[in-house]
Amino acid sequence: MYPTRQLAAKKILRTIDLIEDEIIKMYEFNITNENELEKPKKNINLMDWEKSFKEAISQPDTFYSKAMINWKGSIKETSEISSEKIAELLLGNIRKFKEGVKKVDTEHSYYVGTHTGNYDSSSDSNMIREEEHIAMDLFKTHFSVDSDVIGFIDYQTPILRTANKRKEDEKSGVGKIDLLALTGEYIPEEITIMELKKEDSKEQLLRCVLEGYTYKLQIYEDCLKKQFSNRVFANGIQTSNLTHLPVSAGVLVFEDSYQHKQFKSTLYPKVRELMKTLHVKMFIIKYKKLEAAGVAKYIIKELPV
Repeated sequence: MYPTRQLAAKKILRTIDLIEDEIIKMYEFNITNENELEKPKKNINLMDWEKSFKEAISQPDTFYSKAMINWKGSIKETSEISSEKIAELLLGNIRKFKEGVKKVDTEHSYYVGTHTGNYDSSSDSNMIREEEHIAMDLFKTHFSVDSDVIGFIDYQTPILRTANKRKEDEKSGVGKIDLLALTGEYIPEEITIMELKKEDSKEQLLRCVLEGYTYKLQIYEDCLKKQFSNRVFANGIQTSNLTHLPVSAGVLVFEDSYQHKQFKSTLYPKVRELMKTLHVKMFIIKYKKLEAAGVAKYIIKELPV
């Protein structure tokens, strides 16, 4: 919990941020070169698109991982952007999509207990994905009052059932949650499942949204909240009872990344509408240079959807 002065400082910073956001909104669509966001090798034939969509949506659990979710460009006959068309169809069938994603029965705890955020940069660098390195660094970061994340309580949280089921689960699209965050303005108000993308990732924003939300549907929320309650984590964060907190999904990308530019662009209103309908939050990672220490510090800001 923040002391009184820190709370006052956070309120002032929040007001400044809101003013800055309104100024940025006036110009942000001119900043982004929208023609660069959808550069396909060729436009997609409507018949092929419909066939791919029908095959992909028949498996809601793995829908987010299908190749067409990352397609760039427009449908040849209609000039509709592929990701916008997908978002539009999902908006018309939200209930059916949600019901199609099944809970993953787990025989183990979501809480691993061995995650310290430490890795050997020399020996582990080729074995661990870059995004996992970033997740570990974020897990160890102590966020100041100008961030919209209070802290992270886990990374690479397994949804997998058991170790001997790993290959089977990975084939079926059951993965790991990149980051579990405590989010809120001053005190924890939500547990947010974060789908993280590295700075140079070219994955579509739509895929990030669907992947994070699918994981939210696959877990048993009450079980997860109970297992992460009343614990002290390796990064120093201590939790009390979390069972009253709602669980949300969020996208976590770097400022001015491809996904951030898509989010700001006028080309993707349906994707934004889908985020709002599914209550998927948008967070960006900013760097703040600490001159005294000579190192970069992460600041995470939530953007209004």
